[in-house]
Amino acid sequence: MKSILLIFTICISMSLLAQENISVFPEHENLIGGIWKTAPGASWVDGTPCKLFIEYQKGLEGAILKTKTQGNTSQESYKFGLRNEGIISFNKEENKGKFFEFDIFGNLTSGEFKYQDKNIYYTYKYPMYTDDMVLTDCWEYVDDNTYNFTVGVYDEVNNKWEKKFLSTSFKRELKQ
Repeated sequence: MKSILLIFTICISMSLLAQENISVFPEHENLIGGIWKTAPGASWVDGTPCKLFIEYQKGLEGAILKTKTQGNTSQESYKFGLRNEGIISFNKEENKGKFFEFDIFGNLTSGEFKYQDKNIYYTYKYPMYTDDMVLTDCWEYVDDNTYNFTVGVYDEVNNKWEKKFLSTSFKRELKQ
């Protein structure tokens, strides 16, 4: 009985250690455990207010991240509420990250992400655009509770922004 209990305890401990070491964002564990909020007064380039609250949670024992984004839920006027839910995964063998985000309007946005230093770059085609414009969201690491956030068209070859639609920051508010 003691050996069965010991084996059970070892298996549980190893399982918990494995869960802690598995992560979609290995250098960005700080994303989990709070709500990321855009800076007060943030707005898109056309002057439309941009208020986003994003929460990350581990799923599938750390193999994926689940996201919930609160933002504008109306196409006619500004209403704040649950706008998107998504899944982020990383394939270590391919060294490639993918994301899928479903919004309140029935759209699916999907794309890839990569790391550069401590920054995260998401690239995707937004379903509301009919041309071939590829957008990039950049989470530029400042510290564990702050990222500068830019949405636009990014030229990876020359490492510069061609267009910016939003420039703000995200600050993490820890849950009580």
